[in-house]
Amino acid sequence: MLGLIQLPHALRSGGGLRVLAIVVTAAVLVGVCVSGWQLVTLRPVLTVDAAGVRVGRRRFVAWHEIAGITELSRDGFRVVPRGRRRKLRIDEQYVRDVAAFRWWLGDLVDKQRAGVGEGCVD
Repeated sequence: MLGLIQLPHALRSGGGLRVLAIVVTAAVLVGVCVSGWQLVTLRPVLTVDAAGVRVGRRRFVAWHEIAGITELSRDGFRVVPRGRRRKLRIDEQYVRDVAAFRWWLGDLVDKQRAGVGEGCVD
């Protein structure tokens, strides 16, 4: 709040303080716009259903197209599709407990490959 009160003064004064005020204001506005856009469009969205795994609205890998799941790293893990398609990155942006979700998804992929639960996600 104090920064908001001092913003007009910082913009009127010259030099480095003005540049700093403009940069900080722009960064805050970008952050608010990105967060607002994600809330309005209901993103990020991770969906695991009978068809496969979907991240967002366009990134989708069907169960039969999943070649594997990478090991857990600092930035989550990836669902690797067959062929030259892009990997789906799963991290804390989508789930709170990434390690537990990776284990569950790996188990689910194994069940889908074995034909258990035909078309059902348990």
